[in-house]
Amino acid sequence: MKPGSIGCSSILRNLDARLAVAAAALRPGAVLVCYVPTAVQLKDTVEAIQARSDFGEIESFRDAAAALAGKGDERAPAFSG
Repeated sequence: MKPGSIGCSSILRNLDARLAVAAAALRPGAVLVCYVPTAVQLKDTVEAIQARSDFGEIESFRDAAAALAGKGDERAPAFSG
């Protein structure tokens, strides 16, 4: 793949395959950090991680800066019109 050719939608479409690669690459006790731009994508990511047996404790949070800016409609700035 060419650099920059993977967008958020393609990552989420192939999330299980990407999580498999991450699980194989991480040592036990390591931390996996995922950034997703919307609450819907966060939910999908958490559910995909929960469906796997090779990840343990899951913690998620919303960026406080976005919440304080009043972006409650869950649209990423690049996709809002």
